[in-house]
Amino acid sequence: MEDDGYLLTVIRYIHKNPVKASIISKPEEYEWSSCTAYYKADRNTATFPDTSLILSIVHNEKKKAIEGLKKFTEEGNEDHCLDCDKTKRISESEAYEITKRIMKGKPVTALQKMDQDARNKILSRLRNDGLSLRQICRITGFPF
Repeated sequence: MEDDGYLLTVIRYIHKNPVKASIISKPEEYEWSSCTAYYKADRNTATFPDTSLILSIVHNEKKKAIEGLKKFTEEGNEDHCLDCDKTKRISESEAYEITKRIMKGKPVTALQKMDQDARNKILSRLRNDGLSLRQICRITGFPF
């Protein structure tokens, strides 16, 4: 990312894509979006992805940051972000193998019993190792 402004533009672009595609009317309605995690980050509950970095760019007070991000996301725009489709898609069988390796033989149901930090580290590793959010959701049972 070139700068924080561009990062926020990319977040808005991603959150508004389902609206532009006429799948839903509000960004937070799309079940596969992280938008709800940002809009509800003030509820002292565990979120994945971690919303703190993006919100801290908007404002140092969490409530004002959420309001600011919501306003920024919902304002009219003609964002055009670089579309790169060079990412390697991971097959379902590869996704399961990666998950087994990261879980070190433990069943994915063990995630539900882990503390928030440990669970989020594993979920982040799955994402960083190339699993899509849909694959992570299907394999772990966690909604995003």
